[in-house]
Parts: sequence; structure tokens; C-alpha cells
Amino acid sequence: MRRAPPYSGLREDAQWLARRNIDALENGGYDAILMNAAGCGLTLKEYGELLADDPLYSAKARAFAAQMRDVSEFLAGIELNREITSASDLLLSCRPPEGANRHQRRFCRV
Repeated sequence: MRRAPPYSGLREDAQWLARRNIDALENGGYDAILMNAAGCGLTLKEYGELLADDPLYSAKARAFAAQMRDVSEFLAGIELNREITSASDLLLSCRPPEGANRHQRRFCRV
């Protein structure tokens, strides 16, 4: 399967925007940075690769990417209700965004 060119072929623009995003969020003390748009979230998770050759931003970009989570990925990883003891206690309906399936290989499992 062929992938579209990363960042729509505008790598330098993507690097500039990545640096601005990192600068805006790096001192926030966040435990995680959440995104609910799969394609955008995937791009943010790739900041470490995008800025790998930048001596001022490569480490910052890797740290940023490590904090990046799709909102469904984040929610699946935390305890929301300790009274629920098994999946059979739940009645759920889930329709993940199309991009979540296509880009991040995320699926609803109940």
C-alpha cells in the first residue's frame, strides 16, 4: 500500500510548525498531550523523526512525541471506574474515527 507523502510534501513547513507546537507546550508540566484527530495525532507522534536532525529540537521532539496520545488510547490506559470488574458489566457503542483505523491501527474492542 502506498502512503501519501509525509506532511503533504511540505517538510520544512511541517518542521517550523512542529517547533512552534513544542515551544508552546514544553513547559506546561503535562502528563500527556491528547489529540482526537487521528491523522493529526499521528503527525504529532512523528515529531521525533521529523526533527531528528535538528540539534536544538531533536531531544525536545522525542520527548513531545512520547507524551502524545490519541484520546481513545489515553482513556483505554486509565482506570475510569473501579466498580466495573469486567467488560461484561458494560454496554458500549463505539465508532472510532476512520483515520484512527487507517493511520494508528486503533480499534474498538468490547
